[in-house]
Amino acid sequence: MTIMSYGGRLGYQAERKDPSYVDAGDTANTEVTIYDYGDKSIVFETRGLDITNSADEELNKLFDSTKGNKIGVVFYGSEGYLVQKTYSHCVAYDKDMKKIKEFKGGGDHFGNFIDAVKSREVSDLNADVREGHLSAGMSHLGNISYYMGEGNKVSVSEAREAVLGIRSLDDNGKTFDRTSPAPEGQQSRSGQVPDVARPAAEV
Repeated sequence: MTIMSYGGRLGYQAERKDPSYVDAGDTANTEVTIYDYGDKSIVFETRGLDITNSADEELNKLFDSTKGNKIGVVFYGSEGYLVQKTYSHCVAYDKDMKKIKEFKGGGDHFGNFIDAVKSREVSDLNADVREGHLSAGMSHLGNISYYMGEGNKVSVSEAREAVLGIRSLDDNGKTFDRTSPAPEGQQSRSGQVPDVARPAAEV
């Protein structure tokens, strides 16, 4: 498996209308991680800034909302989409975004873990602890990739070329163009002219 991440801690000065604002965080608030499994890939995108008026029509439709941040997961399949809107609500759509089926369930996973700790009964868990480890491990691998490339700043065009070189069923170029700054010398969506894209690294 190859993992490539790009992004940065971006936009807080513009969001807060304070050019001197500096926060204490170091994890990217805007990041795209591509997990390349060879014949399959997963593209995980994090958008950490306020999106009061979202221009992403596809996500607006899939999440039934035009305002605010969306927290969930979209699985893009050959015949449609599966959208996890909350921890306990998923909806399957066809290619035309018509609702096929809804799935509800889940519950309070944190509370379930505490209950199992108290009872000391593994059978009380909703899922084996290994499932949580595998899920969290993916996020950690994306951040490891990001931090490995922290000192490897490249130009936007170099980062785009690297992303396009990853074999994927997804349109990585389209994702990169939507989530990255404009090429050198051009105005980005924030109105700033970027020098470089933040790290691109492989694990």
